[in-house]
Amino acid sequence: MAVFQLGESFKVVLSEIIRHAEIITSNNRNYFAFFRNVLHQIKESALLLDLLGKLEDNDHIGRLSALTRLGEITDELDGSSCPVFSEEEEKGAFLRGVILGECPLRGKGISEMSADLSSNLPLYHLLAMLDGPSVEAFTRERIILDSHCTASALRLSTLLGWHLFSEEDIQRVLENGESSGLLLRTAIDYAGEIGFKDLLKCNRRLAKHEDCSVIYSYLDALAYSEELDVSLLAEIHGSLPPAMKSLVEALISSRDNPLSEFSAAGADRIILAQTVFHGDPSQAGKGSAGGVGTLLSALAGELPSSSSIHGVCTITAVPTRYWGNDMKTFERLSPDHTVMRIPVCSDQASEQGLFGKLYPEILLRLRHSMKFFNVRPNIFHLRYADFATLAASKIARETGAKIVFTVTPDPHRRLSSGVNTHTDLSIEKASKELTKVFISDWLIRLSDGLIGIGGEHSRAELESFFPELSDRNSITGKKLVMLPEGVIPGEFCPLINRTTEVERLLFDSKRRYRLSVERRNRPAILTVGRLNNLKGQHRLVQAWAKSQLSRLFNLILIGGDLESPSDEEQEVLSEIHSVLLNSSNLDGAFCHLPALENRTVRCLQNALASTLAPGNVNIYVAPSLKEEFGLAILEAMSAGFLAIAPEVGGVSTYIKNETNGFLINTATSETIQKGLEHILLERNYRSEDLRKIAGRGMKTVLNEYNLKRIARRYAQYYTGLFASAK
Repeated sequence: MAVFQLGESFKVVLSEIIRHAEIITSNNRNYFAFFRNVLHQIKESALLLDLLGKLEDNDHIGRLSALTRLGEITDELDGSSCPVFSEEEEKGAFLRGVILGECPLRGKGISEMSADLSSNLPLYHLLAMLDGPSVEAFTRERIILDSHCTASALRLSTLLGWHLFSEEDIQRVLENGESSGLLLRTAIDYAGEIGFKDLLKCNRRLAKHEDCSVIYSYLDALAYSEELDVSLLAEIHGSLPPAMKSLVEALISSRDNPLSEFSAAGADRIILAQTVFHGDPSQAGKGSAGGVGTLLSALAGELPSSSSIHGVCTITAVPTRYWGNDMKTFERLSPDHTVMRIPVCSDQASEQGLFGKLYPEILLRLRHSMKFFNVRPNIFHLRYADFATLAASKIARETGAKIVFTVTPDPHRRLSSGVNTHTDLSIEKASKELTKVFISDWLIRLSDGLIGIGGEHSRAELESFFPELSDRNSITGKKLVMLPEGVIPGEFCPLINRTTEVERLLFDSKRRYRLSVERRNRPAILTVGRLNNLKGQHRLVQAWAKSQLSRLFNLILIGGDLESPSDEEQEVLSEIHSVLLNSSNLDGAFCHLPALENRTVRCLQNALASTLAPGNVNIYVAPSLKEEFGLAILEAMSAGFLAIAPEVGGVSTYIKNETNGFLINTATSETIQKGLEHILLERNYRSEDLRKIAGRGMKTVLNEYNLKRIARRYAQYYTGLFASAK
């Protein structure tokens, strides 16, 4: 059954498309990939319009995808050729296609595509880089017609250096007591970027504004204009929140002792910048910080020792409300690896991982911070398809650095993981998912090098989702290199310390959920990761609590900020608490530890493995709805845990079911329970059989996913890219 619902009369049109298409689908059961390949072959607007007329109204994935392709192949856009849209999401989809196709804009074409400048500001920024005069004219028009778009027009002008506002205009905004915090910040940013130095110096009162985000914009603008007075910094330092204090200290330090170790300017050496905006790499397991941060830290620690790479700077953005007293703007994690944190003051959430409203702020702060602290890498490695990463790509191009992008089939896989996935999504959610698809497509075209995760055996699946990668007429087809990710295997704490570590963490009487001494010799089911609905820890707790597994296994959960949980974390915690509240018989069988340093987690895994009673086997369960790769799974496998992981996602590239681990359906607590009981209770596996499977899993990690070996391959890749730029 085809996932995209086509009317009966469209079968003729579809067969005609396929007859002319060079599509390989024999090994591809994902209909979203199939549909992407079909659209890629269509070169005529009339055929796309016919397709749009035949797709069902609730097939939002299909309709929005087709609209993006329509925008991409439109040769020239003016008011008369622009389609009529009934939804704002349809306009956004078409606009994304116009950007991909680098379509010239004429007359009122851009005006027809959106009545709200703010709703698609990152896209307009991209569009302006392709056709600045048309977008600038449109922006001027919007300012005249709608005073509510002043902040958006200011932001766009700031990013592009347009002189749409005079110094007097900005002064009026700063003097207006009714100006919102957003408008004030944006006006200050504009003044700093355009170079209104005298205006900035005359508004020194802004350094003591009640809104710390206004203070940040003011200090940032002064520093970027090279008008920052150290005496001013000393005057306000004591009253600032932690994020601002750290920034002020870093600015003072850089003025006294300019940094040079992360500047490749004029030097024959490689300085690598890598970005991760989903959580702080030093805070793995808290908030949105996950396994990628741990990977980047470990990889950065290994790269310089095996290559000509002289330094690695990991760039992240941290909301000021989450900035702890011990956080630093610059933090050295190892001799050759430093984290640079960009404070983000906006109260906007990540918008399901898109960062659309944070795009202007992240772009400006990153541009300025790299100037302040003399960070000048010659290679930028970008990960994730979001607007924060898109902002980083713009900065990389400005500095002349080579760009590497890690390509993943996310969210491509889940867009048709079930027969009716496309119709289950609202148009708003479909638009968000397809925006991520667009950003991946854009970065693929923009990048100098592309890395696919999982090794050569994953290439075919990846290429099925990205037609350009296998299109012989596309230069991007020559860029993709498949490199696995991995973990550092080995012992992470001395044998003599392991019992102490278990006692300290698992049996601590001060913890709300801890193990009882009476259950000390029971094997454990362990899961590690940040707390959110996708990771599914609450579904695992529900499955374990309702099963005989709770009698046989202790359940240990590691992850989350338990003292100050985010809204997303609190939602999962509430689900867990509600299960345990009505299950007094589980007292002492469940332990929940907060996010821990990776070395501590690895040490605990070693400790559990070495203190296990003879004949038992510890289990690692990843209850996520899907895992793109699953570094925490590999870490557990390297310690000898039997891995049970989602059948959806990329884990199947290294776990072969019933050979070196197990794959189960993790969609609900019921399917998790059924999968675990089938393996651990019903299949009559002997403990010896399970230990052998776990042993093969350990060998898989040692032989194929050893990060020390993988780091050498990454280093060779970066070195080759650097050499090609000379």
